[in-house]
Amino acid sequence: MRRVILSGIKLRLFIVSLISCLVLISCGGTDNITVTPRPIASDGGTTKERKMAGLMRGHPRQKRKTLLYNARLTSVARARAQDMARRNYFGHVDPDGHGPNWHLTRAGYRLPIEWTAFKSSNQVESILGGKATAKEAFHTLVNSSGHRSHLLATAPFYSNHLRYGVGYAYDPASTYHHYWVVITAPIQK
Repeated sequence: MRRVILSGIKLRLFIVSLISCLVLISCGGTDNITVTPRPIASDGGTTKERKMAGLMRGHPRQKRKTLLYNARLTSVARARAQDMARRNYFGHVDPDGHGPNWHLTRAGYRLPIEWTAFKSSNQVESILGGKATAKEAFHTLVNSSGHRSHLLATAPFYSNHLRYGVGYAYDPASTYHHYWVVITAPIQK
């Protein structure tokens, strides 16, 4: 009897939560949506990187049913953020002319061959500078249509990007001080 009552209460809470979520989504715009991060203890990375990942996974408009942490993607994302901070630039292409696809394949992550035709290619990365917290950074990114389509897979192209890595770097001597890199990629074949 007690289990039936608890199940009924859980069902009611679920329905109320679902209705609240649908009302929020129907209001339009992502800037007014409160996102509850879904951090996973097994995710690697720093606290800030895990918070960003939790915001991305927990967003109500996230189209991917599965989005899994990948240590190699995180390593490349962090290296890219640190490189931007250290060399004081901001861009998908580094000062040497290499883009994120090049960095991923150099690190041993296999991407579709057509994505590697040019060393400056990018089908995997969103970047942001100047925001100190994961929440500020994430909200800024999802209010940009291109970044939103990448991070939340609202464009069909990104729907099979089921692996992710987040990198963060801070350098008070650099222009933006705070650098964020989010990489998503298809599962390696």
